Amino acid sequence: MRASGIRRWAWEIAGAGCVATFGASLYALNTTASQSAVAEAEALVPGTDLRAGDEWLGLYFQDRKIGLTRIHKTPRPDGRWDFRIESTLKLESLGVPARAELELHAHLAPDRALESFELALRTGSQDFRADGKVQPGRLQLGLTTGGERVERTLEMSAPPVLRDLLGPALSREPLTPGRRLTVPGFDPWTMSASPMEIEIVGPDTLVLMAQEVPATRIRQRLDGLTLDAWVNERGEMLRQELPLGLVAVRQSEEEARWGMASDTGVALADAVEIPVAPLPRPTADLARLALELSGDAPLSGLHRPPAQVLEGRRLTLTRPPLPAGLPLPVPLGADTTLRGALVADAVVQSDHPKMKAAGRAAIEGRADTVAAARALMDDLHGKMRFERRGGVPSALETLETLTGDCTETSALYAAMARAAGLPTRIVFGLVYKPAPAPRFAWHAWNEVAAAGGAWVSVDATWGQMPVDVGHVALVSGEFQQQVELLRIMGHLRLRILDAP
Repeated sequence: MRASGIRRWAWEIAGAGCVATFGASLYALNTTASQSAVAEAEALVPGTDLRAGDEWLGLYFQDRKIGLTRIHKTPRPDGRWDFRIESTLKLESLGVPARAELELHAHLAPDRALESFELALRTGSQDFRADGKVQPGRLQLGLTTGGERVERTLEMSAPPVLRDLLGPALSREPLTPGRRLTVPGFDPWTMSASPMEIEIVGPDTLVLMAQEVPATRIRQRLDGLTLDAWVNERGEMLRQELPLGLVAVRQSEEEARWGMASDTGVALADAVEIPVAPLPRPTADLARLALELSGDAPLSGLHRPPAQVLEGRRLTLTRPPLPAGLPLPVPLGADTTLRGALVADAVVQSDHPKMKAAGRAAIEGRADTVAAARALMDDLHGKMRFERRGGVPSALETLETLTGDCTETSALYAAMARAAGLPTRIVFGLVYKPAPAPRFAWHAWNEVAAAGGAWVSVDATWGQMPVDVGHVALVSGEFQQQVELLRIMGHLRLRILDAP
């Protein structure tokens, strides 16, 4: 969640003779801030009705301030509500400070279900915008990226609740300890829908704004993640656990803004990399690599290509021979797996005319999927300029800029491949990096359909086909499925057992 209108404290004293004026201004500022803090603290007094106005939250990673969120609530005469959520995150990419600005404007029905929304996501030069409107049986989505707007439809059996606004929906429910309920959820940042399972744990007490505040602790289960949150009777979030160890805490405006002027950010992806002992030689020269998996990360249900064999906690990786390709055009028949790997979505816009032209040009003259996959890999590997990005990837935007990291590269590869008729999946997992310190870092690459039901792995970022034994595949499919990695990040450890 990013805020385009976040104010920063700026102190300017014009002239040496303005000491008295400055002192009076400082007194007024402190008085206003104190009055604001008192008003916000009074707003934490128990009550059951939604309260118009602002809520402020500080965002922390390992007790380090990395951002803030402002939630502005406006009631409408017909019982509906407008919520505007604005957030700023202080991040870091390759040692360079970077700000992420997120803004979500949601329009809620009287029962707090979603009616429509607009969002904007800005990270450096990237500007992603989307909007949605709930219609009978579906959510109509529009996405604008790379200067183009695309329309998508998401089938839904009931109007969803925004994941960012679960609290207002809970305010209409009895928060009886032990009660469990399931609500249809929608995440606008990943454009995905899935149910949210909620358990009411029971009453609790928090210390916020220098006072004890009654709260109800709830447990949320989202996409395999279990996260706790504390809400008051109005459904306002007082404290919330977030993926990757992030925590949001209710604060006064002054507390939330404190520390945001600093440019020092956090490289979240780097913080959850997995350190290991160094390998004796490059992974490209290894025929096999055996790893021991430990920690409390769930391992069931993860993607396991034939080159990865998991026996207990021992994972053995090999580099398989290159399979034969399927003839082009691919005979799909009734194969739902192949058909699914050709579908366009919000991130992989393979049905766009620009993408079709680019994909066909890259594989021109190739007779089968494996030959075409290599031609496309060589094309992108030679063109892409590496730049660590954040936010929502867009194949269409990356096609225009040819700039990004493995996330953008794998999305563009999938879009161009599908546009050219190559059934292609996106793979998320880990890759061994020897420098500056040996570790397994989070990475994305692709798989393309081959003969006999096989899939050949392709890493256009590193120029490998098939990929070497330093690649550990964990999740395969579409970008929405990368949320499954959040169950693993920070919970998995690796130890090298054998590298002959």
